[in-house]
Amino acid sequence: MLSSLFNLTVILEWITFITTIFLLDRKTGIWWLFIFFMLFTICTETAGWYIIHILKKQNNHWLYNIYNIIANVFCIRIVANVSQLKSLQKKIFSAIYLFVLLAVINIIVQVYWGFNDYSEELGNIVSVIICCIFFYKVLNDNEHIDLIRNEYFWYASGLFFDSLGSTVVDLLYKTLLKIHEQTGIHVFRYTMNALNVVYYGTLIIAFVCRRKNTR
Repeated sequence: MLSSLFNLTVILEWITFITTIFLLDRKTGIWWLFIFFMLFTICTETAGWYIIHILKKQNNHWLYNIYNIIANVFCIRIVANVSQLKSLQKKIFSAIYLFVLLAVINIIVQVYWGFNDYSEELGNIVSVIICCIFFYKVLNDNEHIDLIRNEYFWYASGLFFDSLGSTVVDLLYKTLLKIHEQTGIHVFRYTMNALNVVYYGTLIIAFVCRRKNTR
């Protein structure tokens, strides 16, 4: 039963959480909040597992509906903190407020207990757009930026690939399900695992860069 709790994604989340404890402190600014965010993520995963495997409930969608809203707002807020996007912060905050409003409406429309897939996709799209704007700003910045040592570049890259990849996979879900039924290959699971490895891998690299850049 515990194997269902400690799957690849949860293991990556634990590794990332432990990394935040060692690398992030108040000197790293807003990035210090990743300690609490990763703890919140692990608690959500554990609670979701408990609801299904211990309480024997049919689903735990309501829990992840709430988590996805908070996670999207947090991730977008981190990217918005980069200097290249300072001039757009008001617009980004407006996008965040609009996202939260639409997510709440989605909860009402799709019913509290159902998974709010529209909110998830909207959050992914907003994240992809903001990351693209950041990349454009960086590439057109007159000032030389060492991207290899830039924490925001690594974080935005991971967020971009994770959000875009998740959206594409969700759109192709029925096709991937048919492939699984015909071949027995869990393409959906393998793809999501790969996206999680990329996301948490780039996140850890971003933490290392943030630590060095604030010392």
